[in-house]
Amino acid sequence: MNSRLTILWLLPLMLGYLGCVTGTRQTRFDATAVVQATDVQEFGLLSSPATEANAGPPNPRDRSLTDNPSAQATTILSVGYTEDDQAPSSGESKIDSSTSEDAGLHSESQTLAPSALPLESDFAPTVWTGITIDQVRQMAYENHPVTARAQARLDALRGRHLQKGLPNNPRVGVNADEVNDDGGAGRWGVQFGRQIVRRDKRQSDQAIVCAEIEVATEELRLVQQRLDTDITIRFYDCIVAQEQLAMSQRMQGLARRSTELSRNLFAGQEVARSAVLQSELELEKANVTLRRLENRHLWAKRQLAALVGQEELPTANVGGSIDDLSLEEDFESTYDRLLKHSPELSVLFADIERSRRVASRQRLETRSDITWQTTVQYDTTQNNAIGGFQVTWQIPTLNQNQGAIYEAERNIAAGQHAAEIKALDIRQRLANQWQQYLDAKLQVDAFRDSILPKSQQTLEILMKGYEAGELELLEVLTAQRTFFQTQVAYLENVRSLSRQNAAIDGMLLSDSLSGKGL
Repeated sequence: MNSRLTILWLLPLMLGYLGCVTGTRQTRFDATAVVQATDVQEFGLLSSPATEANAGPPNPRDRSLTDNPSAQATTILSVGYTEDDQAPSSGESKIDSSTSEDAGLHSESQTLAPSALPLESDFAPTVWTGITIDQVRQMAYENHPVTARAQARLDALRGRHLQKGLPNNPRVGVNADEVNDDGGAGRWGVQFGRQIVRRDKRQSDQAIVCAEIEVATEELRLVQQRLDTDITIRFYDCIVAQEQLAMSQRMQGLARRSTELSRNLFAGQEVARSAVLQSELELEKANVTLRRLENRHLWAKRQLAALVGQEELPTANVGGSIDDLSLEEDFESTYDRLLKHSPELSVLFADIERSRRVASRQRLETRSDITWQTTVQYDTTQNNAIGGFQVTWQIPTLNQNQGAIYEAERNIAAGQHAAEIKALDIRQRLANQWQQYLDAKLQVDAFRDSILPKSQQTLEILMKGYEAGELELLEVLTAQRTFFQTQVAYLENVRSLSRQNAAIDGMLLSDSLSGKGL
């Protein structure tokens, strides 16, 4: 009887050995065990706590093993994880007792079913919650010193406009003639006068200041556009950095779990020591990547906070998604939009109008102002009062202000040529920016439409190969890390595309802290 039991015990082991020799890998036990949700989270099939802390609303594409009917009755033996997923357990197999009794099997070796592996092949952008881009812009308008400086210059011109409309003050004085003539006191009196500036001149001076106010208004809009572009660039830098960091946290968690897997498999003599070293190497790479992306995320938040005029952002993350990016469609239509709405051209057009009003004012200079004066004196020697009155103006014969008029007219022509040059400059800059935009868009489209799907398909094929016994565990884990790195590279291209798109959408204006345009 005992010999029969011994044969029954040895028979499946011999069959398993023969299967390994013939190049096929058979499952060592027919026992089945129900995978609990806690075990699924331990093996990394659910989102890790670090990822859930930074993620927004749950994504419909997130998959749970508990949603898969076939996964609820999968052959699985424990690989030695404790409940807190921190240290290996004693290595004892966790098998449903009733199933074990039916099968009549027992072994000290450990086998891991493919469905319980810490593998992830799905990817969907996160919708982040936090401060919005409109809120960031409003904070920047209120706190940024560049916009405050431009606004102060605009307010100063309003004071100049008021001053140009005020009339000249009257003049009053004291005069004396023939003092101490023949020992007398002479004649003493007072004088009163005023210079009358022609009304059309005052109105023309105010019109010039109005044109200067328009120039300053367009310069303020130009500064705000530079600030808007910088905010858009830095805001999407933050979103991409958040997405990369969350992905790196997932990759680091999976690398940690795979390292623990390989250590327990090595303890059960399932893999060689080289497999443990390779998994530890993968974990170290994941740790370095995580630290690097943490630094990138911190850098992006500091850059954005500097534009807001604060030391740090009020929320840990910014709200939005990489899918919020609205892309440009056509070069010529974009160029037409820039010509119509570019603050750079608006500043030049406002300056041309100012030059026109200066030329009109110079033509009025030949119309002379009038100066009048009246005097009243008392003659101490004759004991009588003497009055006087005079009016003076210029005769524009020798100086008709022709030089200033010519200068003002040529300034108009120079301003028109400057606008033409700026239009060509905008087209040239747009052409350079458009090339970089197309290159970035080409790479993003290639990643989204071809590289990422193929990378995902490759990983799924490798997973199936592992299920069929044709591949080792670490080969699949390495492929998964490659898939994550491909996603990180895709997000880096999204970041580049968002920068190029923001520059074009922002009228090719950026670098708000440089003080350009003032």
